[in-house]
Amino acid sequence: MQTQLLESTARPAPANRLISQIGRMLAGQGRAAEMGSATYFRPGIAMMKVMQNTNRSLVWHGMCLFLIGLLTGFAETHFANLRMGLAAHLEGVMNGTFLVALGAAWHEVRLSPSTKAVAYGTALYGTYGNWLVTTLAATFGTAALSPITGAGHSGQPWQESLVTIGFLTVGIAIVASSVLVLWGVRAKALP
Repeated sequence: MQTQLLESTARPAPANRLISQIGRMLAGQGRAAEMGSATYFRPGIAMMKVMQNTNRSLVWHGMCLFLIGLLTGFAETHFANLRMGLAAHLEGVMNGTFLVALGAAWHEVRLSPSTKAVAYGTALYGTYGNWLVTTLAATFGTAALSPITGAGHSGQPWQESLVTIGFLTVGIAIVASSVLVLWGVRAKALP
């Protein structure tokens, strides 16, 4: 009955099909797509395209951050804190590699769309932010939260505070992302 109401002839044909698909989805009569070892409900091909685009996006961001890390390596000798400059170079390379690996395994992460979006956003913030804050620490010559790489260095109080807040937020973001991804690849994750 509701499906008949949704398929009004007053709407253009594409709108009728979309509304009809949404009505069938809500009624539990939608199509399913086989992806990997689990079956996902989807109203059309859009879900697979979004997932594929997310995979590619993570790989792209990973390679971009990897390249940024390599370029940071060329500038190491120009930082106020050389050890922190080396750390910034390594953060870019390692976090870029992490994003490429995450992009390769993203289709195995089984989370609700909103939770998956949070995991995606916090992964990007955590990885890019880690490189940026470490690069700022190398530029300012700060020692905030870095007793080994910051030994013998100190920046202005506002610089130390900025780097401290940056490292804290980045740490929280990457741990949150890791926990969400780990939750999404567990054996009893959403089908």
